[in-house]
Amino acid sequence: DNKNVRFVGFSGTAGERFREYLTKYGVKIVGVGSEGVKNVGLQLPESPAGKFKAIGDAVREAVAHDAAQVAAGRQADALVVLSLPDTRMVKEVRRYLIKTGAIKPDQIAMVFSDAELLRLNRPEANVAQQMNLEGLNNGRVKLLMLDTRVGGRGLDLNFKGQRGGGFGGYFKFKML
Repeated sequence: DNKNVRFVGFSGTAGERFREYLTKYGVKIVGVGSEGVKNVGLQLPESPAGKFKAIGDAVREAVAHDAAQVAAGRQADALVVLSLPDTRMVKEVRRYLIKTGAIKPDQIAMVFSDAELLRLNRPEANVAQQMNLEGLNNGRVKLLMLDTRVGGRGLDLNFKGQRGGGFGGYFKFKML
């Protein structure tokens, strides 16, 4: 509504309704927005149970993909990256996936809040072991769960594997 704005930029994902809004208020549109991304699906589960099912399905798909890769003499290369609202939810999803048999504990890596505080003040918590980020180096990890509040900031997460042999990195990603 501010007529003093000199320019507005938007991508090809802005949509016709946004364009109509701008036109309605006399904003001059010049140029062409960037093209929207193709072949990227967006799933919106209708309930918490639907979210858990989608997570379980993605993990089972990654594990099955890797089993087929290994059976064909190729490298396992699938990783599901899951962003969750807080550490409580990270741990709840972890329990659910292990309980349902979708994944083994050593196939899960986690980034959660207060990890540094725990590491320094409660060494018995074995934070590095709990987080299992080392499992990304050899491809054992199939699920990386991130507490969105932390999101991996300040961490060097290894998706490329080992140089000079061994695990060659992750190539099939699914992000939820």
